[in-house]
Amino acid sequence: MHTQVDAVFRRLEQGRLSQPPAGSVPGPSRGWEAKLPAGTTVVRSTLQDEARPLIALGADAVPSLLPWVQHANAAIRYTATFALEQITGEHPELAVFDDADRDGRARAIAVWQRWYDAHRAPRR
Repeated sequence: MHTQVDAVFRRLEQGRLSQPPAGSVPGPSRGWEAKLPAGTTVVRSTLQDEARPLIALGADAVPSLLPWVQHANAAIRYTATFALEQITGEHPELAVFDDADRDGRARAIAVWQRWYDAHRAPRR
């Protein structure tokens, strides 16, 4: 799972966006703008689209997503945060675009970690 999650974020760090499935019609681009680490400007809806494959991984992706919440780039942090919120249903107070709020991000990570600990499938 870790490899799948990291691959999405490494691609985004390089400014490479996923390609929509063949025959699909892209949705409207909307929302605020942010820059990926490589300088590519994207809108909120694009980052949400990039998070969809991560969301589809479900609860098992949570531990692999958590470190990305502390990334230096706000667009990367938003993508991880959006995926975690969608997977867990938990929406901790978090200033994603405040680069200095590492403590706030750490508190949000603790919320998602507690959710994961309570909901993960028991090991056999």
